[in-house]
Amino acid sequence: MERDEYQARVVGDLRRILLDHDGRAKTLDREGTGSRVVVEEVRLEGSPGEGMVAVMYRDLHRSECLFGWRMEAMEPEDEPEIWATIVWANFLEHVIGTPHGLPAGCSEDGITWTY
Repeated sequence: MERDEYQARVVGDLRRILLDHDGRAKTLDREGTGSRVVVEEVRLEGSPGEGMVAVMYRDLHRSECLFGWRMEAMEPEDEPEIWATIVWANFLEHVIGTPHGLPAGCSEDGITWTY
């Protein structure tokens, strides 16, 4: 499978998991976030074959801030469906398990990237 096709499948799978069936924003209420996190967008960033999955989300307690999180869009040793599940689990762990919470301030550039 070509890199572009692999990455498109990963992003497509993540959109099905993290967004509503019509592609609109979805609250992660069943994933342990206490209904406070809304995923607004899942996209591929970077050049084809070298891309990163980017998830844009908001904490409803501070809805004026748009947060972003990135992870590699490809793992050659895994099938795309498996890699999408790993990316999803890592995103949830990041959102739920961040011991210090989200950054206090918002970026003036529009997206506050979290790591």
